[in-house]
Amino acid sequence: MKKSVEGQLEIWDILSQGQETKVPPILLHPGNVLYLAKKGEVKKLTVYEEKSWLCDREPNNRRYRGQFESGSYCVVDNASLGIEVFKNKKDAIQMANAWMLEHDVIRKEQLADMAGKIEAYTYIRDCDKRQLYCFWCELPDGNVYTKGFVTYHHIEKNTKKNRKKFLEEVETYSAVLVEDYCPDFKNLYKCDGYTDWLYAECDYTNAIG
Repeated sequence: MKKSVEGQLEIWDILSQGQETKVPPILLHPGNVLYLAKKGEVKKLTVYEEKSWLCDREPNNRRYRGQFESGSYCVVDNASLGIEVFKNKKDAIQMANAWMLEHDVIRKEQLADMAGKIEAYTYIRDCDKRQLYCFWCELPDGNVYTKGFVTYHHIEKNTKKNRKKFLEEVETYSAVLVEDYCPDFKNLYKCDGYTDWLYAECDYTNAIG
């Protein structure tokens, strides 16, 4: 058997170097209330009743399940604290406002001022008895602020094709005209070149600002 030279590193010593990682601390606990600054929006969430976990790709980071007020879930981690996720709502608002200053965003207050007559329709969905709305509103620049029954709020070009699509959806669900409808205006973010929409809500994938 070959003898090792005194002081020489064995192969196992070399392989084990750099593999030791510190266990990341548990910084959040079930019930903690947090505020996520996503683009220009601030969303309240609560750390879910589930154990935190480590990710193989990021062994020095710890993750937690979060639940928004809407009931949907998300994942937050130690690395996002103080950057995207905050314990103080004012800090999250400050971060979101700073983001909007550097991006192309039409704020909801601006939309409310620009909006003219709003043509809206409603119907009750059979599966969950939820009342849904769609609307069509022409803007001063000739484009349209609109929303389908199950789409995000968005701005698109005022074309015959888009108008036809809107009316066909109304007809499909036998929707009823709503008088004096006022939508819950949203901040809209400029979309990239991979969609026909010009601006859309924060959660729309192609809305990048």
